[in-house]
Amino acid sequence: MKYIIAFYFLLFSFPSHGQKKKLATQTITGKTVIGPVCPVEPCDFSREQWKQFYSHFRVMLYDSKMKVLKSLPLDSKGHFLAKVPGGIYYARIQSKEGQAVNPPEPVQIKVSKGKNISVNLEYDTGIR
Repeated sequence: MKYIIAFYFLLFSFPSHGQKKKLATQTITGKTVIGPVCPVEPCDFSREQWKQFYSHFRVMLYDSKMKVLKSLPLDSKGHFLAKVPGGIYYARIQSKEGQAVNPPEPVQIKVSKGKNISVNLEYDTGIR
């Protein structure tokens, strides 16, 4: 009986060789401000038109070495969300068609372990 208990203890006390330790994740939530949208503001867009407008943009999330980690879609109000482990990240808005004529500078995001963070990103469309 001692040997069976010792066997179970050894079996379940150590992670198996193939298991990876799961990192705790925090949430980055954000709001984008993209504009001007029309030469004469404000634009009277319907919810569906805003959804279509925001579908042309993504938030690119980079690691500290500027390697792309995620391409985040925007909802109909320009919000985005990402789950990441603690660390330093950079984010910027990018059009789906490629980089903008005047791309915005990446915004640094410091994510502390156990803390969620909210950020605002701006994108000047150049429409005047």
